[in-house]
Amino acid sequence: MKCKMKRRRIAVQAALALTFLLSASAPTFAREGTKPAMVKWRPKDGLYASPGANFHDRCLDRTEVFVELADKSIGGDEYDCKISKLTDTGPDAIRLETACTDINRETPRPETPAKEIILLKKIDENTVFYRGTTDGKFKEAGAQFSYCPEDVQRTHIEAKKKSD
Repeated sequence: MKCKMKRRRIAVQAALALTFLLSASAPTFAREGTKPAMVKWRPKDGLYASPGANFHDRCLDRTEVFVELADKSIGGDEYDCKISKLTDTGPDAIRLETACTDINRETPRPETPAKEIILLKKIDENTVFYRGTTDGKFKEAGAQFSYCPEDVQRTHIEAKKKSD
């Protein structure tokens, strides 16, 4: 009789231990399956121009927009900005806090950097929507820019290396 009681007690303890282990690991499995990891979007580093007619020529002739997140800079023909903070505002959007110099800025000292905000939103793999402040205010609606072709990117990289 004592042997039967001992076996039952061991069986009950084993069942309780198994139940405890299964209940302890169940929430972990549920959490891992329900929340996918968010992949942070970043625009490609390089030159961008407005899509449309003469796109390739505009990429060669002017720097409408350049993005160099690795160097913490963004800009164009007439302005250059140093990025001080990058914030993800959505799965396909970022906000850049910058200090920009603008040759067209009408202040007593245009070479003094102004604090500006630039918003970038992914439209597709090669196109972004760009909106920035001027004198700290969003005055324009923004514009689309597409990543310039690889031959233009290579030419730009080579020219940059020579100037450094």
